[in-house]
Amino acid sequence: MLKQFFCPVFPEGHSRKSVYSRIWKIYYPAAMEFALLQLVSMFDQIQVGGIGAAALAAVGIANQVKMVLVTVFISVNIGVTALVAHSSGAGEHDRIPKAVSHGLMLTLVMALAVSVIGFFTGDLLLVPFGLSDDPVTMQYASQYLKIILAGFIPLALTTTYTAALRAIGNTKAPLLYNFVANVLNILFNWILINGKLGLPAMGVRGAAIATVIGQLVAFLIGTYICFRRGNALGMNFTKPVWNPEKTTAKDTLRIGFPAMLEQVFRRLGITAYTAVVSALGTNLYATHVICINIQQLTGMNGQSSSVAATTLAGQSLGAKRPDLSELYTTSCVKMCLWISFVLMAVYTFFGTFLIGLYSDVPEIISTGIVLLRIISVMQPFTAFQYVYSGALRGMGDTKHVAICSMAGQMIGRPVLAFLAVRVFGLGIYGAWYAHCFSEIVYAVLLIMRFRSGKWKSGWRRAGKDIAVEEAVQTV
Repeated sequence: MLKQFFCPVFPEGHSRKSVYSRIWKIYYPAAMEFALLQLVSMFDQIQVGGIGAAALAAVGIANQVKMVLVTVFISVNIGVTALVAHSSGAGEHDRIPKAVSHGLMLTLVMALAVSVIGFFTGDLLLVPFGLSDDPVTMQYASQYLKIILAGFIPLALTTTYTAALRAIGNTKAPLLYNFVANVLNILFNWILINGKLGLPAMGVRGAAIATVIGQLVAFLIGTYICFRRGNALGMNFTKPVWNPEKTTAKDTLRIGFPAMLEQVFRRLGITAYTAVVSALGTNLYATHVICINIQQLTGMNGQSSSVAATTLAGQSLGAKRPDLSELYTTSCVKMCLWISFVLMAVYTFFGTFLIGLYSDVPEIISTGIVLLRIISVMQPFTAFQYVYSGALRGMGDTKHVAICSMAGQMIGRPVLAFLAVRVFGLGIYGAWYAHCFSEIVYAVLLIMRFRSGKWKSGWRRAGKDIAVEEAVQTV
């Protein structure tokens, strides 16, 4: 493994320059997109932080619930990403619009149910966070969450567009519609939170409405890009790709369902972990929210590398080149690692400045500096985690990614955090030690799965099943 990592062998027709050039073309638009999302998130937190610690904690908690729901749809659409990437690599372009349309239909049905049910039962989703003793925070969180859920359908459908576009290597289109949406989000944050241009100050409600407006604009632009004449996905409202097809639906669910379970269980683990931290008090939880928000800089790097690994590994396996899948994955890991070392330095030496952007409370600043140092230790392991999980998903091996995630993050993180906080009395630092250890376990399990090479036969079995089933349908 070390030999391949430091001295990779490039097959004929591929060089170090060409490999990293393809990775970079996918990486940098995705990185810019995630950077925009992070900047908007930071702006939300900074603006809401001006209302008070209770509002900051409330938005952080409500966003935990929102992310549980969002990751469900992102995960279901991993099936779309894998199918589109594989079909693109195999040259089966007629299967691409079928995969996308099935993803859109499935997402629409699920999003409608989540939006309606979630809007009327939103308060129940906040119960695990123990806000019954803090009515102000509970009120803020409820207001924010209900507005977000009311406008959830455009956000969910946009995840399908993004999954399909990234699978064919088009990361510039998601960057475009997210850029426009985020600019509007920032503008309406300023107007609605603080009450500008003659409008009343809406506080937390304003932040939620601004987010929904941005999501709706992103959906409209994404619809135009994916359905305009001559689009790369082959989507067209007039073509009969909307008819359910057993083979495509089966493959979408076969890949997407384990990924959905992984993210659901992972988010449940994060929710349980957050519940342990939130019980430590408003100021400490506000510190936790701030550090999680800053840590998204790591997510920007990791998710961008993961997108590149998912696309290139999936396309290579579709072209029956597992050697290229392995080469692209290893190269993505190396790129992600180098950037993670830079982030380690940022977290270590600029912690005071970063925390100070959110709050001037001395307790929050002093505690946050220590948490950022713990984050810096996690950087290399987080890089391994993002890239290897992305590559395995792109190659359709979502089942084993789910198993690794459950072991490391659903079970390990909340259980260890509970023991560290409630049994050993280590407070918020103990919770973050548990967080660090769970990231290490998850990364090691993913590395072991990738090095086993068992993912190489997954698509061949699926391809055989598809061929047999299509033959039977033809007869």
